[in-house]
Amino acid sequence: MSKKHMGKVDLQSSQVETSVVYVKSANAKRVKVELESKGYLDKRFKMVKVADGTYLIALPVTDDCLAHLRHSLDASDNDNLADHSFASLIVKVGKEVVSLSSSSIGKIKQKR
Repeated sequence: MSKKHMGKVDLQSSQVETSVVYVKSANAKRVKVELESKGYLDKRFKMVKVADGTYLIALPVTDDCLAHLRHSLDASDNDNLADHSFASLIVKVGKEVVSLSSSSIGKIKQKR
């Protein structure tokens, strides 16, 4: 599982821009559980409500998840999507400013 280095993090704001998948709030728990089981959820960050009134939730994901989704979308058939039912629930993929998880903040503080 590949993970990106966070670089410098301001612990006062604890906010970082990262890759996310957007899902409807009604599907967020299901997709989160599936992403976790596949090792695709980036647990360094918290999931967040998108503040644009669309009822979307941004779930932070790993580079491996993005690669898988790109491969699935590029495939000529939808067999790959059938393997990962969460993919059909993703509204869009993008970047979002999210908060660090409590455990990530603790690890950063321990290193100081």
